[in-house]
Amino acid sequence: MDQPLLSVSLITYNQAKFIRQCLDGIMMQRTTFPIEILVHDDASTDGTQDIIKEYTARYPGLINPILQTENQYSKGVKIDMEFNYRRARGKYIATCEGDDFWTDPDKLQRQVDILEKHPDYSMCCHACAILEEETQKLTQPNPLCAGAPGMEFDYARKRKLGWFFHTLSVVFRNGLLDPGQWKEFGYYRDVHQFYYLLKHGKGYYLEDVMGTYREHAGGVYRGMDREKQIQTDLRVFDELYAREKDPLLKREMEEQLKELAFLCLRHHKVGAFFSYTRTLHPHPTFSMYLATAGQLASYYLKKMTRRKEANDEKKEYQ
Repeated sequence: MDQPLLSVSLITYNQAKFIRQCLDGIMMQRTTFPIEILVHDDASTDGTQDIIKEYTARYPGLINPILQTENQYSKGVKIDMEFNYRRARGKYIATCEGDDFWTDPDKLQRQVDILEKHPDYSMCCHACAILEEETQKLTQPNPLCAGAPGMEFDYARKRKLGWFFHTLSVVFRNGLLDPGQWKEFGYYRDVHQFYYLLKHGKGYYLEDVMGTYREHAGGVYRGMDREKQIQTDLRVFDELYAREKDPLLKREMEEQLKELAFLCLRHHKVGAFFSYTRTLHPHPTFSMYLATAGQLASYYLKKMTRRKEANDEKKEYQ
C-alpha cells in the first residue's frame, strides 16, 4: 500500500447497531490521495468485531484493525492516543467514533486541501447535524459564519462560541500531539487535544454540514447526570490550568463553577456547592469566591423579589 497522506482514527465499543453506517461513511470518501483506516475496538461483546472483520476482508489493505480481548478504557487508557495516533502514518489524522458518521463524500478532500494550502492551520473541522437516536429527530446546526463558507478560529474564539464542532468533524496535522501526554492527566479528554492543537496553530471551520453526531443513552458523557458532567468538566480544566496557567482555562473553570452554583442552588444544595469548590479546585482564586458570592446573592435576591410580588398579588386579590 502507498504511503497514506491521511490516517482515519476510528474507535468503537459495543456499537454494532451503528458501526456499518460509520464505516460506509468512511468508505465513500473520494480523495486524490491514499488513506489508511485505523480501527480500534475495545473488546466489544455485541458483534461489533464481527462487522469490523467483515469490512476488513472486503477492503484488504485499507483497514488496519486492533480487536481487543480486554477492555482498555476501563483501565484508564486513552484509546486514540495510545493505540491509533501512535501508529498513524499519514501527514493528517481524521477522527471519528463508531456511533457517528460522515455524510459528504468530499469531506476529507476538502479538509486536506485547506490544510495543505494553509500551513499555519493545525486543524480543520466542519458543521455537523445532531441525530437524537431515541426519537430519530435530526437537528441542523445554526449558521456561524454570516454567509461566509467558513472561518478561522483560535482557542479564545472557540471558548467564546462554545463547542461549535464535534470530534467526528476534525482533521488535524499529525505530530502536533504527544501520544504519551495523556498519562500526565487524570481526566484526559478531547478538550485536551483541541487545546493543544490550537496552541500549535489556528483552526478552520467549514460551515457545510458533512457529518452527523448521534446522541443516545449509550454515550459515556450523556449517561451522566448534569451535576456529574459539570464535575468532569471542572476536573478537566483544573488539570489543564494547573499545567498551562492559561487565563482562558481559568475563565472556563469560572464559568463551570457558575453553572454548578445555579444547579446546586436550584436543588437547595448550597453547602454542596462550597464542598464542590473545595474538592474540585483545591486552590480557588479570590475572583472565583466573588463570582460564587455574586451568584448566591443574585439567586436569593430574585427569590425574595418573586416571593414579595406573590404576596403583593395576594393582598390585591383580597
